[in-house]
Amino acid sequence: MIEIHVTGMTCGGCVNSVRRAVERVLPQTKSEIDLGTGKLLLDVPAHSATDSVLRVVAAIEAAGFGAEVPGS
Repeated sequence: MIEIHVTGMTCGGCVNSVRRAVERVLPQTKSEIDLGTGKLLLDVPAHSATDSVLRVVAAIEAAGFGAEVPGS
């Protein structure tokens, strides 16, 4: 699982917006979003993780939220 920290989510509607952004980029990928912690967990294969994460971060930012990978 890959963790992305999302900022700017304040409600369930925000969570849905982030989920839709992720699904547009990675439609077959399982994801979990925790509003309280701002954590987005993505189940992506290791061989495509870097590219996938960059695309997801860009999509989340385009939706109006902040996104960063902890430790990067």
